[in-house]
Amino acid sequence: MNPARTLAAFAAGLAVPAALWFGTFFAEAGEPSSISHWNHTIFEKKKAISDATPGPRLVIAGGSGALYGIRARDLSHELGVPVVNAALHAGLGQEYYLHQLKKLVRPGDTIVLALEYQMYMDAADSSVLIDYLVARDPAYFAQLGLRREVRDILAMTPGRLLNPFLVKRHPVAVALAASLNSETYLDAHGDALGNAAVFKTEALRKSVEAIHPLRIRVDEPAVRRLQEFADWARANRIRLLATHPNTIDFPEYYARPEIQAKLGQVTRAHEIAGIPFVDGWRDTLFETGLFFDTVYHLDSVGATLRTHELAERLTPYARAGRWGAVSEPSLSMHPLEVVDRNFRLWEPLSGFSGVELQPPQGVPVIRMVGASGTMMVHVDRASSARLTGEVRMERGGDLDLVKDGRPLVRWRLAQSRSYQRIDTAVQLAPGDNRFSLAGARPDDTVIACLRFDVEGLLPPAGFGTCEAPRGLNAVDR
Repeated sequence: MNPARTLAAFAAGLAVPAALWFGTFFAEAGEPSSISHWNHTIFEKKKAISDATPGPRLVIAGGSGALYGIRARDLSHELGVPVVNAALHAGLGQEYYLHQLKKLVRPGDTIVLALEYQMYMDAADSSVLIDYLVARDPAYFAQLGLRREVRDILAMTPGRLLNPFLVKRHPVAVALAASLNSETYLDAHGDALGNAAVFKTEALRKSVEAIHPLRIRVDEPAVRRLQEFADWARANRIRLLATHPNTIDFPEYYARPEIQAKLGQVTRAHEIAGIPFVDGWRDTLFETGLFFDTVYHLDSVGATLRTHELAERLTPYARAGRWGAVSEPSLSMHPLEVVDRNFRLWEPLSGFSGVELQPPQGVPVIRMVGASGTMMVHVDRASSARLTGEVRMERGGDLDLVKDGRPLVRWRLAQSRSYQRIDTAVQLAPGDNRFSLAGARPDDTVIACLRFDVEGLLPPAGFGTCEAPRGLNAVDR
């Protein structure tokens, strides 16, 4: 055996697949991938919203924890200043996210940084970032340096490498998938509304309960980049504030001295950069039941509470600043926006099916079919509310509304195939308010379509009806 020939054959065996791999990469670089669709769509919408909002503005910045967990519309209403939600995806990493954020702000703005804890780690670039740069920002990818480019190209999977090729040849399927992706919907302030508590299922609740605590680490390059961004902001007359990311509270984990030391490093990194926190890390820990699907994603109830608390902490800064004109954009009547305005603070726990929007006004209701149904309404202050809807019982009899284990209202329903209107005012205490609706006879079937309106939050939208076709314009994640 000739060693030289063997070595040459081995080298050729490596060179051919390597050439095919890199050749495919350069042929597809800059071509849209379906994987990057969400990040690209969200950024383009944020840019349009930012351009349309007169300044100076308050700008919420961070990953998807802020995208879903901080409501810019609510902040604008409470503070009386224009607010834009400029949060994107934490998977883009601190360096690239701050690069993109510079395109969404302008002189005179105040940025509130709400960076997820992994954005302080100088770990290898995530697949989310690599995919986005290759598909949507090849110019940025090209300036990373040869060593990093080669590493990232080799880290790509065959599926990702061929994805743009498949997208070009199956555009209809990709377009259909995009149109059904409610996660890309943003309201006029840039808030994402796909995390409504009424969409939570038992499977989602169990998956959230199984989440483990976060890894927290602060690396020197992340501290340096934060300082560089702060210097850029000051040079452009942009004020920086910070809030800790909203996360699930794991009491035993956060009681550990080494974890508290890591969180102290996060605070010090901002102090070094001259970026004051408006809160402490304990202030943004929330109970598991207020999260939608990840350790950072609050549901609509949690986002409302989180935003109100943040508004109180930002009030002194809002009073001291100069701001652009505040306008209240009208509802777009997108299903997610209608659901948010009417069901944001309550969560069906059992006995209810999906949300339905009924013609002609797009009135939202939630249907209950069974012996009983239970719902939770969570508010941060004493509030008045109203339960309305249509209901019938196949055998007739008494229908009871119970609040926190105490009978509240009893309706007497005749045995009929027609629906009867129910309408009652209720008082909500701060915290959890549990309501159940059930027939006095457990063997009867109750069919109801209900609305639950909280005073001061929800606009009047008329009455829903159970007699509309089921599933018409149904909202379903």
